[in-house]
Amino acid sequence: MKKYLLLSIVFIYQISGQLAADVEDSPCSRWYMGGIIGVYHVDSELEVGPQLGFSVGYRLSPSIRLEGELTSSVNRFKETDWDMSTGMLMANILYDINTRFRVRPYVGFGAGYQNRSMLIHLDDYSFRLEDDAFAYQGIFGLMVPVSRRAFACLEYRYVENTVGLDTNHSFGLNIKRHF
Repeated sequence: MKKYLLLSIVFIYQISGQLAADVEDSPCSRWYMGGIIGVYHVDSELEVGPQLGFSVGYRLSPSIRLEGELTSSVNRFKETDWDMSTGMLMANILYDINTRFRVRPYVGFGAGYQNRSMLIHLDDYSFRLEDDAFAYQGIFGLMVPVSRRAFACLEYRYVENTVGLDTNHSFGLNIKRHF
């Protein structure tokens, strides 16, 4: 996970040095969409797995955004060949902190639906266990403009649900484009 963090920081640093457009001067509409790629960690019994997602958002003001997101991840248990898939549908509110620099931090909170499905293999048999839960998340990110209409966001999310006692962490890159 450290190498993903380091690569993402280097990527954002390289891009931010080449930009000419400022965030406030960009002729963006209020609507945007984004793609999420990252890693997802559930607890110590599971390996870190990939996470993919999609988001659609609306900028209410220069500092406040509303966003809906759909993400999916797969984690493998360390001691067995069992898999756990997690899907989330979340509504987020995000606050962009204006620092007058190209790299802009933001914080947010989200709440929504989480579905977890575990595929268990025993000898010649396979079966699936599923649970649905209310989930909520805290979000911290760094946003950098990559063009006049697109932003690269490095994000960390802390996720909990109401069914299990586990906490989930995700870290990823989110590319957002205004349209």
